[in-house]
Amino acid sequence: MEYLVRMTTHVPEGTPDGVVADVRAREAAHSRELAAQGHLLGHRAGREERGGLLAERLHGQTLRHVDREGLLDPPRCGLREINLPAKQPGSSIMPGKVNPVIPEVVNMVCYRVIGSDLTVSMAAEGGQLQLNVFEPVIAACIFEAQTMFINAAHTLKVHCVDGITVNEDVCRHYVEYSIGTVTALNPVIGYDKATELAKEAMATGRGILELVREKKLLTEKQIAEILDPAAMTGQIRAK
Repeated sequence: MEYLVRMTTHVPEGTPDGVVADVRAREAAHSRELAAQGHLLGHRAGREERGGLLAERLHGQTLRHVDREGLLDPPRCGLREINLPAKQPGSSIMPGKVNPVIPEVVNMVCYRVIGSDLTVSMAAEGGQLQLNVFEPVIAACIFEAQTMFINAAHTLKVHCVDGITVNEDVCRHYVEYSIGTVTALNPVIGYDKATELAKEAMATGRGILELVREKKLLTEKQIAEILDPAAMTGQIRAK
């Protein structure tokens, strides 16, 4: 019982002794209740769910890293919206290319944890009646996954996220030349006129903002209010 209490209770540094004692007492009581019901050696649904949540969280993290690589890889290709800090000399094939090595490290951790989740699921499923002899591998996989996840998140923050810079000019270019911005003009110039602008922008390769200024459809004040990127993306709430 003391083993279970120590394994399931993490005590942050500086926690008052009274609080620690109270938490451990509650854990012990809960463990005794579960043992009386035959759950502690039986099916490990709670641990299986915990492993599944870790895997699900990391799967989303993996997708974000794949998207991030598309934003910058390689130099002056891709979307180029952001720059990752250089953490290695560069690509062995393309001089000057900054490989996204830290997101790739986190991806590998994600794959490892997702694999551990399969182990947890199979081990939890393998319990017979009220006996599951596979709890050691369940606990090992979950504790390892948690540790790897925490370390990977710290590595990502310190060696990648904190050093990301934004290519403001590139982002501004995408906004100004996006034909989608014409949607914001519908309430002002009407759907038909907005459609004409969109077609002309498509045919000429010019931006909506450029055409609006050329045709003097809006004043500069209106442009600043209606086609403001922050307003169009909902970052400025109406008062």
